[in-house]
Amino acid sequence: MKEEAENYEKNLQDQQFQNFQNIEFAINERRNHVTLVCQNISYDTSYWEKNEGTNFLDVPSKNILLATVPKGGCTNWKKVIMFLENQISPEQRTIALEQGLAKAINGLQATNSARDRKFKQLPEDEKKALLLSRKKMLVVREPLQRLLSGYRNKIEPMRDDFFGKCSREIIKHYRADKNDTRATTFSEFLEWWVDGTVYGSENEHWQTYRNLLNPCLYQWDYILKLENIEEESKWIFSEFNITEIEYPPGYKNTTDAELVSKMIRSVPQELLQRVLQKLKPDYEIFNYPILTDLK
Repeated sequence: MKEEAENYEKNLQDQQFQNFQNIEFAINERRNHVTLVCQNISYDTSYWEKNEGTNFLDVPSKNILLATVPKGGCTNWKKVIMFLENQISPEQRTIALEQGLAKAINGLQATNSARDRKFKQLPEDEKKALLLSRKKMLVVREPLQRLLSGYRNKIEPMRDDFFGKCSREIIKHYRADKNDTRATTFSEFLEWWVDGTVYGSENEHWQTYRNLLNPCLYQWDYILKLENIEEESKWIFSEFNITEIEYPPGYKNTTDAELVSKMIRSVPQELLQRVLQKLKPDYEIFNYPILTDLK
């Protein structure tokens, strides 16, 4: 029995070593791809400039700048950073160690903590120094999945806040029957997003990567993908020697490729083509294939 247990453990270790090698290779390939594409692509940076550049979170303990992308799993990374930089109470730290980060830190606290430490608010010389000295990390997500996630979380529920006002503006501008009281549809959301001129349509939760990040400006050290974040977070935690905690588990009822395929069935093809055209640089830069049934 002891020998069987030892063999089982060794097999697990060998499998993890192979997984880590594969992930490291994939991340290096992503870096090389971004560099290559950026040599032959151009895009408008006016939104990025107007909004004072890329927003990073500084992680001094690991010498990392993390670019934050809403609807790309950034809340979980904010929780990780709060733990690493000791920005939580002793009680929360105990809960994190015993029950995990999801139990210890709620999303609102993580968001507020990041808001209080905005990279954009730093003096220019300090920002330049950090950009030169820190490694830069980014987590991306399939662009259309990210759009759908933003719609489902912020627009479809008809909330009583900024996003609720966005929902009502969409209906006001893009629904023929103003007496129809149904929630904003995905097609209406996409019309609003492609238009980009009506209240809220340029919000960061559905803004393109090129506008949020100006990704060709930087040499990225780590580009992770949310679709494989469970495995890739294990690799990056190993790289940074993070051993006390794990990346928080994903939410239930997540937006994935299957749901995207289902939701776009009701989207007019002409509208879908305009959406994909607007997303095209994001797909190209981060090497995401456009799903066959979307072409």
